[in-house]
Amino acid sequence: MLKSIKIKNFKKFENLEVNDFSRINLFVGANNCGKTCLLKAIFFSAWPSAGSSFNLLNLQDWIVRDSKFIKNEYGVSELYNDYKTRHEIFKTLFYNFDWQKKIFLKSIFNNNKQKEEREITATLPSLASTDRFNFTVKRNNEEFKIESFYITKDGLTSELRGYFFNFIKKAKKESKIIEILKKIQPNLTNIEFGRQDIINLEIGLQETVPLYIMGDGFIRLLDIALIISNCNNGILLIDEIENSFYTDNLKNNWKILNEASKEFNTQIFATTHSWENIQAFGNNIEDDDIAVYRLDEDRIVRFDKKDVLLNTEQGYYINNRKRS
Repeated sequence: MLKSIKIKNFKKFENLEVNDFSRINLFVGANNCGKTCLLKAIFFSAWPSAGSSFNLLNLQDWIVRDSKFIKNEYGVSELYNDYKTRHEIFKTLFYNFDWQKKIFLKSIFNNNKQKEEREITATLPSLASTDRFNFTVKRNNEEFKIESFYITKDGLTSELRGYFFNFIKKAKKESKIIEILKKIQPNLTNIEFGRQDIINLEIGLQETVPLYIMGDGFIRLLDIALIISNCNNGILLIDEIENSFYTDNLKNNWKILNEASKEFNTQIFATTHSWENIQAFGNNIEDDDIAVYRLDEDRIVRFDKKDVLLNTEQGYYINNRKRS
């Protein structure tokens, strides 16, 4: 698990330190306060230990898309392969786009009685010398391994669902996924992955039904379940977790995520804009190993479960505004 992180010159953060992360962590705050940037700093800090092709592509994808260079007629790889554009894209990772300063991330991990302190320094040389984004990693425990996976607010593409589903089939974990999804679709008995990345479900009807007719909330939960089951002892980051979830389902969804997090020993970081989601988070996870972090302009405030319950019960939003 990630216990703390220090961030310098990364995206919105000139200098930020966050300590005492819990098993499930929810980031809240005003629009454009840096919630998503904090997710990405955590992903970036954990990525070098994974080194898988998926994580490299995942990192490349959010860098490009977040930079606003992506357009409908271009794919991520086409943009990324243009060296001038790539240099401009990487500049967006730096605080105030000041790419002549170094990005610095220091993180402390603790997993299965192993501990690692990791420092990442990232630089972007001038375009005249190289277009490469360089980073160095200092570690005090080379044996320490942790996977990190990032889900955007738009969820997974059908190709990525296929990527994860294939791993689940090889590991014979389909029953785990079905067990999670049966909490919201009790009639589900089987999941099949067909041609053109189409997923079909057996839900007690005469024929299987394609995933896309099941509703956005079910698809969102499937995406999370697919990744969390591939993320034993790892980190799952979810941007705008309430996307596609009906308000009435938030209570059940947090219970499901809590159970899955414990079963697969996965640490979860998520962002939200939703007051109802914060209420559901605090009221429906029985364990105390959860926390809400409010991001302000120049600081971050931590609320443990007791604080969250006290604020929501008295009608106060976590950002200290009284609800009308």
